[in-house]
Amino acid sequence: MAEISTLRKVLEDFGFETVTDLAKNLERKSARGKSGVMGNPIASGDLSESIRFTVKHMGGELVFKLFIADYYKWVDEGRPPTGADAIKGSPTLQEKIRKWIKIKGINPYGKESPAERGKRLKAKRITYTDAVEGLSWAISKTIHKIGYKKTDFYSDVVNEKTLAKLKATIGEAAKKDVLLQIKQLK
Repeated sequence: MAEISTLRKVLEDFGFETVTDLAKNLERKSARGKSGVMGNPIASGDLSESIRFTVKHMGGELVFKLFIADYYKWVDEGRPPTGADAIKGSPTLQEKIRKWIKIKGINPYGKESPAERGKRLKAKRITYTDAVEGLSWAISKTIHKIGYKKTDFYSDVVNEKTLAKLKATIGEAAKKDVLLQIKQLK
C-alpha cells in the first residue's frame, strides 16, 4: 500500500510557509526598530536561526512541531519592567546586552572618539571594555526599569485566522487520504 501523503504535504507546506513568514516578519519589524530600547530584535540572528519545524509519524499519528527560541514571546509580546521578585537569569540581561553591543558594532563612546571624550572630561581614557560595560549596564538598567515594546512578529503570523485555515485544509487533506485508502482497498 502506498504511503498516504496529502496530510503530510499540507503540514510541510504550512511549516515552510510559517517559518518563512516568521523570519520575514521578524526582519521587517527589526528594520523599523519596533522593539523600543533594544532597537533590533534580530541583532544576533539567534532567534531567526532557531525557527524550524518537523513533521513526523509518532505512534500512528502525524505530528507537526514548530521550534523557536523560548525568548520569542518577549520579542513578540514585549517585556514589562522587571518586578521586585525577579530571579536573575543566566546569562543576565546585561551579559546579553553586552553581546548585542559587540555583534551590532555599536560605538560605546557615542559620536566621540575615546581621545575626544578623555580630553573633554579631562580624565583618563576609558577602555573599550569599560565603555561597553557601562553602556550595557545603562541599557539593561533602562530595560529593567521600563521594559520594551512588542513587535507582534509571531502573533501576526500564527494566530486564530491562520490556525482556522490550517484546520480546514487538514480536514480536506484527511478526507482525500481516507478516499485514497478506500480506493487502494478495492
